[in-house]
Amino acid sequence: AAEDVFRTLATERLADRIHNPGLERARADVIVGGCCALVAIYRRLALDEVLVSEADILDGLALSLLTWYIFAPQCVSTLGVVKRETNSWRWPIVMFGYMLALAWLASFAVYQTAIVMGMG
Repeated sequence: AAEDVFRTLATERLADRIHNPGLERARADVIVGGCCALVAIYRRLALDEVLVSEADILDGLALSLLTWYIFAPQCVSTLGVVKRETNSWRWPIVMFGYMLALAWLASFAVYQTAIVMGMG
């Protein structure tokens, strides 16, 4: 079915594509490229169907990723300096684990809050 839709849309002019029911006017110029990618994936993975959802997670996911990057250990060289200064791997490992756990927990909390607020 996707290949039939792709063939139909690919052979229509943009002026005709705009009037297709269910196709947003703003997407009429890019739908052929999207269908081309979808059909290629169908063929490559030998799929019969794909589930498509209108709901997305973009807002909550974006906030969650921003939170992750705020708390995650950003600089490996800092861990190296701490190792050199303390003459031990103990503190760099503790720092890395603590920052990783903090980043994960904060990111998880932000994402769950975004879901509750209807953003995710």
